Amino acid sequence: MAGNLWVVVGGSDKGGILVRAGREITSAAESERLSTGALIKEVEREGERLKFRKIQGSGPAVGWVSTRLKEKNLLLEASKVWEVVGGTEKGGIVVRTGSDTSSPA
Repeated sequence: MAGNLWVVVGGSDKGGILVRAGREITSAAESERLSTGALIKEVEREGERLKFRKIQGSGPAVGWVSTRLKEKNLLLEASKVWEVVGGTEKGGIVVRTGSDTSSPA
């Protein structure tokens, strides 16, 4: 759905994922890649092709990207990605199996 936020999770070995000027995978590639970890907003989607506007990260401000490459996700919906923002002073956080603090770790 247009307006969804996505995080770039692919392309870490290449400095990000390929961005194209148009929807077709044969359209001209942009000179910069969209960085792994970038946050983008969905403008339009057709199958596994997504037109975006960049919110955060490096790379083109707008363009078209693939959501998957073969069996690998290049993007994940931001609502499905967690960011740990605390616990570093103790070596991390404890993840439990339930919502109760007494549930198994």
